[in-house]
Amino acid sequence: SLGVFGFAIDEDYGGLGFDDCFMRAAYHEELAKCGAGGVSAALIGRGISIEPIQRLASEDIKKRILPEIVSGVKGSSLGITEPSGGSDVANIQTTAKRDGNHFVINGSKTFITGGMKSDYFVIGARTGGKGIKGISLFFVEADTNGFSRIELDKKMGWWCSDQATIFFDNCKVPAENLMGDENEGFIAIMENFNLERVGLIAAALGMMKVCFHV
Repeated sequence: SLGVFGFAIDEDYGGLGFDDCFMRAAYHEELAKCGAGGVSAALIGRGISIEPIQRLASEDIKKRILPEIVSGVKGSSLGITEPSGGSDVANIQTTAKRDGNHFVINGSKTFITGGMKSDYFVIGARTGGKGIKGISLFFVEADTNGFSRIELDKKMGWWCSDQATIFFDNCKVPAENLMGDENEGFIAIMENFNLERVGLIAAALGMMKVCFHV
């Protein structure tokens, strides 16, 4: 009801129509004072996936799914971390190969926050050569053929937030689901991480204040 999923999202899609780093920090600090890190994780998982959709997805995708996410009706997650390399974005192993008017995605992601319940995913995959210049972002819906997921065991302190490993087995998505320019996804991922780090820092501060005052 406060509209916290609407930071940096246009009003046309149900968002706040503005962004404010310090307001985000205040929100994350206050939310963390509930004392349960999993609550923040469950909500932040949606927040870190929605901004790239607003900024990079096609107009058709934005009009169709952003209002659902901002209103809390549907969930979304960011899929970057992999079993082979953690958050080493430059060495993403998941691949996306063009096949006519589609891309075929193969690989896996893990520790995906909200991964068992989310309807929509922003996925980083390798479309080019090695390193940072060969990575792209894709919009993937959970009901796409070849997409599957399994729940991870409860993580320490994060029991309120589901965590998943997700798999892509010849998962075919329309070429229009490419988000931004092909092979230019690394910078987009790094830009998205900036405000995520702000939120994590503010949440840590909020939890420390709880410990101090209890």
